[in-house]
Amino acid sequence: MKSRDVGIVFRKELLDLLRDRRSILATIVFPIALFPLLMFGSSRIREVGEKNLSLEVLAVSVQDATEELEARLQADRSLAVRAVDDPRAALSRREIFGAVLVSDPIPGPGEDPAPVTILMDDTAERSEVAADRLREHVESWQAELQAARIESIGAAEGLVRAVEWESVNIASEARMAGDSLGRFMPLLLLFLLMNPASVAATDLFSGEKERKTIETLLTSKADRRSIVMGKFLTVILVAVLSTLLFLASSLFFSRVGAVPDDALMATLSLSVPSLLVVILVSIPLAIFLSAILVLVAAQAKSYKEAQTLLLPIMLAALLPAAASLLPGIRIDSIVALVPIANTALAMREALVGNFPVIPLALVVLSNALYAGFVLTQAVSYIESEESILGERPPTPGDDSAGAAREATLYGLGTLLVFYYLGVRLQAADLLSGLLVSLWGIILGAAILFAVVKKIPGRDAFALRAPRPLALAGAVLLALPTLFAAHGLFALQSLFVPVPEQLFEAMEKMMDLGNGSLPLLVFAIAISPGICEEAFFRGLVLGRYREARLPAWKAILFSALLFGLFHLSIYRILPTATMGAVAGWLTWRTRSIFPAMLFHTLYNGTLVLGDTYGFPGESLPSSPLWIAGLVLAAGLGVLAITSNGSESRSRG
Repeated sequence: MKSRDVGIVFRKELLDLLRDRRSILATIVFPIALFPLLMFGSSRIREVGEKNLSLEVLAVSVQDATEELEARLQADRSLAVRAVDDPRAALSRREIFGAVLVSDPIPGPGEDPAPVTILMDDTAERSEVAADRLREHVESWQAELQAARIESIGAAEGLVRAVEWESVNIASEARMAGDSLGRFMPLLLLFLLMNPASVAATDLFSGEKERKTIETLLTSKADRRSIVMGKFLTVILVAVLSTLLFLASSLFFSRVGAVPDDALMATLSLSVPSLLVVILVSIPLAIFLSAILVLVAAQAKSYKEAQTLLLPIMLAALLPAAASLLPGIRIDSIVALVPIANTALAMREALVGNFPVIPLALVVLSNALYAGFVLTQAVSYIESEESILGERPPTPGDDSAGAAREATLYGLGTLLVFYYLGVRLQAADLLSGLLVSLWGIILGAAILFAVVKKIPGRDAFALRAPRPLALAGAVLLALPTLFAAHGLFALQSLFVPVPEQLFEAMEKMMDLGNGSLPLLVFAIAISPGICEEAFFRGLVLGRYREARLPAWKAILFSALLFGLFHLSIYRILPTATMGAVAGWLTWRTRSIFPAMLFHTLYNGTLVLGDTYGFPGESLPSSPLWIAGLVLAAGLGVLAITSNGSESRSRG
């Protein structure tokens, strides 16, 4: 071996790598950027979660407490005292998150102190926070009792101790083990899903290209869709089989007692219902991840390029999977719709023994929809010439097909900014934070998009003068839509109980402005009516129209995006309903102003209803009320659709 020849080959190979843009990204840029991105992302999510947890009003219960202690807890605005028959059962069902039990009356000096028990559930982060708050009140109450007795009788501290408290964790050993397992299992399962699936996808797609057999396969009698689906099913089988083998192995060895360490044995134990739920939420995730890997591998020209592209994807997937490790991140929130993170939280809940039906259903359905969308993109790519030629064929300069995707991605990006920045601003000061979020983040993002894309304001935001009849229709539809959304919310509550914290947050929102009704109307009615409509019905819906989406699809997608912006799974349905009506108004009239008027009246009615006690606090029961709402809705629809309002507005 000659050192000179080794050096020549070394320099040649190094130059080849440096000429490859993807190799530079994989070997230099990505390793440098990975750690700060992961650390910033996880720390930011943790910070937001802890902040939200510290601001949350938590339900607790008090049993047989003195009036002084109960009054102290009632006065704490971070606690909501609830009356329950069985605190332990309510705590286990997470109807409350802490309880104080005073077993005996407060004794006299020299007598044994009364035992006080603080109940908590160590598998619930909110319960730990609630227990800390209860502990502070009990300690303060205990200190005041002792100080008062010392002052009155002059006895030593040991003789006047009135109470002794202790914290009791009501979670069983199985639930504690499930909580520990649920924190690291999602990361392990993600690795087991993606590692074999990436190998299979790389070989079946990139390997075929490198072996020069893809052309032969694509020219066979089988159509390309059948070829893609056959390969895709193979990738899914590999991913799902790997996951099922791991779960079956965990169940088997935990059942037969093959683990020598008792503590580790308890941690690895799986109940059958928990295992079934883990499998249920894992399969859609496996399909979704397999679809992503197939799409990426199909675009790679070689095995090496596929590995370069897939590695960042596999590592980036670790960040949302870490949601199971972070505090304050719950499945009954917008996270139920975030891929990978939703599955991680669903697994954590299932392994603890909690099975929230609606959030689990949202996890399965959303991941199935994501998988279907990505798979559709993969099939479309394989069917194109680009999959064989390795380059995009020339097309006319019409970019309207990408307008819908562009608007959706921009909307989701703005949602992330709103979630991380807007929520923080509102936590610091609700009124100013709300106004900055609306006028700065939402409206600012809409204007920024229009400026960067050089879209005239008239086209970007549908700034066209509406017919007077269209404005009248918007006025007539506001109240019927409000009650329709309220009815859907009440119907939803029968299946998905709404936590008290949501109502308390709404009440807090209505306390804005320090009693100033004009300021309240401006913040909650006028500002959303302008800013949110400009973004969702102006910009987003306008781009959907430009992409030539069918009316129902464009209105539905923009309404769902609007519902997501309210950051609560309990509010998605009613807010999306209102958004759909506003979208229909804009679509029919080709003007944003009817939707702005409609939105302002909708929110304004809520404000006035809270201030003066009419209507909106409850569903109408009077037949006259119902008939009036139906009549108003009918007249509103007639006003919008009559005399060709859409065609006139075009001019």
